[in-house]
Amino acid sequence: MAIHLRCIVAMVVVGTTVLSAYPGGVAGRTLKSTSTGCGSCHGSASSASVVVTISGPDSLRNGELGQYQVDVKDISGTKGGINIAASNGNLAPASPYLKALSGELVHNARAPVPYSYQFTFTAPSSGGTITLYAIAKGSAMNSWNWAPNKIVKVIVIAPVAPTLLSPAQGAVGQPINLSMQWNATIGVTGCELQGSKDAGFTSVAFGDSALTGLSYQTLDLALNTEYFWRVRAKNSAGISPWSETRNFKTIPQIPDPVALFLPVDRAAISADSAMLIWRKPQPEASRYWVQVGTDSVFKDAVNDSSITDSTTVVRGLSANVSYWWRVRAWNLAGWGDFGSKRSFAVTTSGVLDFASNPDNYLLYQNYPNPFNPTTNVTFALPSSAYLSLKVYDVLGREVAVLAHGVMSPGHHTIQWNAARFPSGVYIYIMSSASISKSGKMLLAK
Repeated sequence: MAIHLRCIVAMVVVGTTVLSAYPGGVAGRTLKSTSTGCGSCHGSASSASVVVTISGPDSLRNGELGQYQVDVKDISGTKGGINIAASNGNLAPASPYLKALSGELVHNARAPVPYSYQFTFTAPSSGGTITLYAIAKGSAMNSWNWAPNKIVKVIVIAPVAPTLLSPAQGAVGQPINLSMQWNATIGVTGCELQGSKDAGFTSVAFGDSALTGLSYQTLDLALNTEYFWRVRAKNSAGISPWSETRNFKTIPQIPDPVALFLPVDRAAISADSAMLIWRKPQPEASRYWVQVGTDSVFKDAVNDSSITDSTTVVRGLSANVSYWWRVRAWNLAGWGDFGSKRSFAVTTSGVLDFASNPDNYLLYQNYPNPFNPTTNVTFALPSSAYLSLKVYDVLGREVAVLAHGVMSPGHHTIQWNAARFPSGVYIYIMSSASISKSGKMLLAK
């Protein structure tokens, strides 16, 4: 009797092993791959009691995603299984009992019977007919059957124009090695991108007519240059229209060192403020960093990096102190180097003390500056000469004549009273037969 019981236990264990074969699913059992079906584990012949059908769209556009379903009907049970395959295209599970395996769909656990397995199918980019295959296990150990194959017609249509993503329209400060991206409709097999320096694309500066993805990487575009770009898509049915045209501008070169204009180097200023003026560098700068200090290495300098114009006024200067100043420029590429430095001295009176005649013609920064309403303009001649000193507004109109005639060698200071003129920037120009020098001053009422 004991021996008999041990045999019964052994038979139960063996039976459980067979029923658990491939509980997580197995691919390659449909008519796409074999004619034996599930016969290696669940009986050599299909069972008419198990009814398996595939339903879903009969046609799809190239690249289109369709919703499909395999229905398995049999007596109620809990040990169902499935294998779904396609001759081309992509399958994806949409039911809790399905998973992807080796490009096909299989059950991921014993499924109930009857049951409806939902999945999606994405048509390939090429046209033609696609076959969907399915095989399912029923409730009993040796019950299984194939589904009639489902034929899906893939219709190829020409793509519509792509949608540009990045860079955005009118983007500035773009790197010269730039990733460009766009979207395209389903069923696209390739794209063409064109980039040009003109909106009419009379010549192509960069691009590719055989792109297989939805992005393009530029290489070493020109700095500080505006580009236009567009994309069109392709497939076997034709070519789409061009997308919209977008433009962007690449990052500029770092600005050149800034050249100082006024006051001249080693100027003498009799005021507690001074207007500093410099020349705008190339390429164009967005803002400036001005340093003003009492030593030539700017150890304890006052810094202002928020200036957006090519002039600024420094205030609170101390008498009998020499100051140094320099400027650097910034644009989207970064900060340029500081240019050459200059110095000026703050004197204690409006009369400058010069010990000897100059070797050259000199025109000094007016003082005070800014002023209201009077200021002094000092100039120097190495020898007697016929000379004029005139004041102009920013439109180039002459507003005052401060000196006109033969001037003796040495230094001269002339006062200008601007009481009847509006606030603003004025230019004063000293000229003779051989020289012309100018400066700027600010009337601030």
